[in-house]
Order: sequence, then C-alpha cells, then structure tokens
Amino acid sequence: MAAARVMLVTPDAVFFARLHGLLYARAEVRLFPERIDAYRPLVAVRRERPDVLLIDAEQIAELAVNFVRRVVALNLPTRTLVFHTSMTELRIVRLLQCGGAGCLPRQSQAVDVIRAVQAVHRGELWASRKVLADVLELMRTPSGVESVNESQLGLSKREREIVGWMRKGMTNKEIARVLGISDMTVKTHAHNIFEKLEVSGRRLLGAVPLLQP
Repeated sequence: MAAARVMLVTPDAVFFARLHGLLYARAEVRLFPERIDAYRPLVAVRRERPDVLLIDAEQIAELAVNFVRRVVALNLPTRTLVFHTSMTELRIVRLLQCGGAGCLPRQSQAVDVIRAVQAVHRGELWASRKVLADVLELMRTPSGVESVNESQLGLSKREREIVGWMRKGMTNKEIARVLGISDMTVKTHAHNIFEKLEVSGRRLLGAVPLLQP
C-alpha cells in the first residue's frame, strides 16, 4: 500500500511538532507540513484531499465531532481519526455514528499512530479494545425491562438535568460551566446519581429505561 497522505487539524503548535517528529521520514505515512487551523479546516481538506485526517479533540473538544460530520458530508475518500486524552463513551459513539473511523490516545507513540492510520486508510475502524468494549456496553439495549418513572428513580430535577448533559457526552467541567455551578458540585451530583440508579459510571446510564433517548 502506498504511503497514506495525512493531515492534522489542531490549534496546538507543540502537539503538531511532536507528531511531525514522530512521523518524519517514515515510509508508511506522509504528513502534510502545515498545521491546519481548527476553525477553517474544510478549505484545506477540499484542496488537498488527504487519505486520513487527524483531528485533535483535546484542543477543539465538541467541535471535533461536528467537524467529522462536515468532512463526511464532502463525500471525499478522506477518513477521520480523532486524538483524545479522555473522550467519554457517548462522544465516541457519536463520533462513529457520524462517520468517524476511530480514535486513539493523544500520547500515542509513532508505531501506534502509524498502525491506526494504516487501518483506517484500509477502511477499518480503530480504537482500543477497552474503548470498544465500553462503547458496545453503552449501546446495548436491555430487553424486557419495564418503564420506570422519575419518582421511582428518585432523581431530583437538577440530577435529571445533569444526566441529560452526561448523555450528550459533556464532561463535569463543561456541565458546571453550562449550569453555573462548581466542578465539585457536579461531581457530587454525579456520585449521588450513580448511587440512586445503581450504576458504576456514565457508560451504564443508557441501561436505565427512563434515560433512553
């Protein structure tokens, strides 16, 4: 297979320099020498038509998923791969649903980046086994479970509101910003929510019938 032509979208010059150093002179990939502006990237994608587009989700957060959707809408052969530090399972589900090819940790070394690029260039999906397991668990729909009303779950209005934001893939910090409360307050609410719903974390919220979209 010919070297994959790779373009990186990030506002972070340091991260670009690190990735360029990892991939420099590697025969398997050819990284475009310029860093693409995260706010006007589609112009470069249309012009260069890279095989694989790397998107730095750590820096552009929610814009990453929206950008993947817009790239897919161009109907180009370009495949998208997202770098992350700690994406929620919900956000990864959204990434895959809108046409993204996968994700990998931002701190990945050269061999892992190259393997991921080659895989998505071949038309495959790429993610760690743990991430895929968590996503599949989240997407499972329990059968034969009766509807449960809000009072039976015992969630307060604010707790139900926070659950809604969690299901959209927002972090505690993002929820705190929207609601005008502290990160610690959101964390306390989350702890209470998990106890009331008898789940161990965000990835299992979808198994609660009331919380199905």
